[in-house]
Amino acid sequence: ISNSLSECVRRGVSLLVRDSRGCSALHVSAQKGHAELLGFILQPGSKVLLDLTDREKGDTALHKAASEKHHAACRLLVGAGASLEKTNFQGKTPADVAKGDSELVTFLSTKQHTSTTQEDLETAV
Repeated sequence: ISNSLSECVRRGVSLLVRDSRGCSALHVSAQKGHAELLGFILQPGSKVLLDLTDREKGDTALHKAASEKHHAACRLLVGAGASLEKTNFQGKTPADVAKGDSELVTFLSTKQHTSTTQEDLETAV
């Protein structure tokens, strides 16, 4: 699958392309837990792509990975800089939609607290 995707990108297909629901390749890969594809998509390092929301629920790729409890996908997305604070149309963060998986909720909540603290420190300087 990643060969097909890399071939499409090589031919000029943008990773920003979305389907009728507003989902990009990043959304779908995150929801399905395809860590290898996520790694490929995240290589270009587009922050814009990380926080795109779908049209149905306002979910980012991190929301989708968290709701499906895909730990590896969540770690990749967080490591790439996906927003932990962005809320979907129901006002839920990725940590909120991970409810039921205490390990994942803890990871997302701890990272959220760390990133907020880091931003506060940077602002103070």
